[in-house]
Amino acid sequence: QVKYQNLKNFELPLGLKGFFDYEEALMLAKNSKKPLFLDFTGFACENCRQMEHNVWSKPHIEKLLKEEFIVVSLFVDSRYKLPESEWSYNEDSKPIKHLGLKNLDIEIKKYGNPAQPLYVVIDSEENILSGPIGYCSKEEFYAFLKFGIESHKNK
Repeated sequence: QVKYQNLKNFELPLGLKGFFDYEEALMLAKNSKKPLFLDFTGFACENCRQMEHNVWSKPHIEKLLKEEFIVVSLFVDSRYKLPESEWSYNEDSKPIKHLGLKNLDIEIKKYGNPAQPLYVVIDSEENILSGPIGYCSKEEFYAFLKFGIESHKNK
């Protein structure tokens, strides 16, 4: 049972299996030999859909995403209201009550960029292995993924 998998429109492209919660994916990565592929995305993000349809769908790229990574899509525009036990807090100690704002807060605090799409490859200790990278060509995206895999193997 993947957290948030039953929320409306929460699905990964291309039939990929993965997660929608940063902490859940990180926990799985600690018990796996795979790096995490973070996909900061949005339901209303046209560039995200373009990347998925024109870049992720290339057979050699889709194969890497399916076989080499734990994939987590973090929707920054989700309006799902979190239970109080899952709230986080911003710098002003104000509660972050919605999943999308929580994901956006992670994106900004950890990776310094509020744009979508934004892709990062990390290890289970949250070390950046490749990226961040945004909208790009299939060649750039493939090189980004391969660098993440190689960096993970060389740890």
